[in-house]
Amino acid sequence: MIEPRRATLEETQLLEDYLSVEMGCWHNETDADRVNIQGLMEGAAIAVFDDYITDSPGYKGKVITVVWPGSPNMYEVFIFRNDKLVRLNQDKGFIKEDETLCEGCGEPILDGEATIKSENRHSACS
Repeated sequence: MIEPRRATLEETQLLEDYLSVEMGCWHNETDADRVNIQGLMEGAAIAVFDDYITDSPGYKGKVITVVWPGSPNMYEVFIFRNDKLVRLNQDKGFIKEDETLCEGCGEPILDGEATIKSENRHSACS
């Protein structure tokens, strides 16, 4: 089994930068926005797998997983391509046919989750 480790300060900074720029959390970043991003990072569960290798030809390298503090179903997986952090989408092969996907984030809507009535959308994805 591959054992994870904690993210380094450099890796945490890369994730913070990704949040503010690539994911569009804050387009006109201010000092207050950076504090908000850092608060998200402090509450997140972050695991780094340095030597991940797929069981068939595909990927070999570092993988970073992030579970955000809002919910266990709010997570991201990142790899590195050409020394750049890249966010991956969940393989839809793991989604059951009878599951409903959120029209906001694309993730499954699980039983008991808060949703917007009459829409296939998590409450947090409004």
